[in-house]
Amino acid sequence: MSDKIVELDVVEQKILAVLGRNSRIATTELAEIIGNNYPAVRNRISRLMENKVIDYFYPMIQFTGIGIRRCFGIYISLREISSEEFNAIIKKFVSNPYIIKVHELEKQNIFLMLTTNFIREARDNMDFIRQTCGDNLLSLVAMTPFTISYFKKRRFFMNVDFEVPENIKTGYAKEVFKANNPFVHLTSPLKLDKTDFKILNYIKLNAGASLEEIGKEAGISSAGVDYKLKRYLGKHLITHFGIEINPEVIGYLSFLLFLRIGGKTKEKEELIEYLRKEVKAAYQYYEYIEHWELVITFCVKNRQEMEKIKEDITNKFGKYIKESELLWSKKRHKNEPYPNIELVYPKS
Repeated sequence: MSDKIVELDVVEQKILAVLGRNSRIATTELAEIIGNNYPAVRNRISRLMENKVIDYFYPMIQFTGIGIRRCFGIYISLREISSEEFNAIIKKFVSNPYIIKVHELEKQNIFLMLTTNFIREARDNMDFIRQTCGDNLLSLVAMTPFTISYFKKRRFFMNVDFEVPENIKTGYAKEVFKANNPFVHLTSPLKLDKTDFKILNYIKLNAGASLEEIGKEAGISSAGVDYKLKRYLGKHLITHFGIEINPEVIGYLSFLLFLRIGGKTKEKEELIEYLRKEVKAAYQYYEYIEHWELVITFCVKNRQEMEKIKEDITNKFGKYIKESELLWSKKRHKNEPYPNIELVYPKS
């Protein structure tokens, strides 16, 4: 839990809800949607960023479109070691550019997300992970994600009734709608040049930046950036723009619920739909091809609340659940949406 807890007022809750749906929305439209004035909304956004409530603004991209052909969620269990040894292992994982997520779980467990292009890169990085753990490694489970999805509303922080309207006009809203209706799965990398690399690397953690700011970084005009962003959306490389919220800063704990459902596709979809509609704390889920078929992130005030959610899920879907495990996510040491593009993009 963060040392400094930021209390969100109603205005800030609404801002987060809207930005979670479209983080490039114009501040004037955002102010209109939540019924507040432009200067106040602009100041609140600045406060949310300064206090690290918003970790970053990001574009949700399809990994295949930038050349990532191999992606693994890796769950590591270590034997009991000193905090100094544990932190040294974490530090090495964070320094690896192919590893985009390093989350410390309770009981000295670690979650990593590894992204590579070629099989040799995957092999070499898996060797690096094992070598880094050394004799401290108890178990390593590497699984291929079928999908990585945020629940649409992500409303765990909301204490008021508020629905984000569907008819947002700014922030490439029309292009985002077209990119997802129908959704097209990319099967090969989009043709990208060095300017594309600069843009995509910059907006990875700065997707709310102005066209002028992005253009300055990429060395092109704002009109050129506008063209590029529309192309990424039109080609289904980017599916939407969102924000990453830091739950700990606003007084919430993150838990991961691991579920094995025995390959029952219909029941799995029913569970996801139940979480989407009924469970406010449900934030994100990974659907894997291997052992743990679903790993769901929940943001709650305390463990008792999480245990109650788990109990409700068990009562409703228990006859389908073959195995489960619940772990507290203590700290996110690295949490990026994708690696630098040139690292994984196919070489000519």
